[in-house]
Amino acid sequence: MKNTNHPISNYSNLLADIQKKAADHCKTIGRYDESLFNIGVELGKLLQSNNIQEQRLKIFTDFDNSNAEYKKRHAHVNRIENIIGCFVVNAIAQQIENNGAFTFSRPNFMHKCEKLEESISSEFFMQIISTKQKENGGSFQVELDFNGQLAEILNAYGISSSASFEVDNSTGDDQETLYRADDVKQIFYVNIDLNAKTTKLTYQQLSELANSLKEIQVFLLLSIDKVQSFKN
Repeated sequence: MKNTNHPISNYSNLLADIQKKAADHCKTIGRYDESLFNIGVELGKLLQSNNIQEQRLKIFTDFDNSNAEYKKRHAHVNRIENIIGCFVVNAIAQQIENNGAFTFSRPNFMHKCEKLEESISSEFFMQIISTKQKENGGSFQVELDFNGQLAEILNAYGISSSASFEVDNSTGDDQETLYRADDVKQIFYVNIDLNAKTTKLTYQQLSELANSLKEIQVFLLLSIDKVQSFKN
């Protein structure tokens, strides 16, 4: 029979109780406050009475580990979105080179959402679906769908083949026309259905996904005379 009156056993029981208090508090409140301070005082008294100099609560070790995992996932998600963004800006730049301009506009009786030409859509594995403007004079929100290899790779990892990006409105009007290929620098916030906090993918899987996208990106960019860079 276990002797619960032994000092070491009693310390372990009391420490476990404090560990649970701290974990329950952090999960419920999600911040540091007086209650957490009082738990710290309780832990300090326990350590002092048992002549122990240091004891880190498990909840903080778990938080550090979780935060480190998140940072790894976030770095890969950011890399993935930058690769996708590179496809986007170079597709738009290619159409500008071909036609002399590309216009993003709020749909109305005067303007329609400009689409990528079929050849460019096929080459860059995407097509613009819609353009909207949430407020007068604001930026344009553009929805697109991926096709071909891009869609296949994303779907293989359970990620939607839809995405969005925004275009800076430099005129305050209900449309924005880009006349030069390097005007694609007005494109920002490329976003896919992938969140570093909520994704079930491990950072190893995210790394594999990024590498798969990078392979087709490198192959595609070799065929472009002037490559446009992108960074979220």
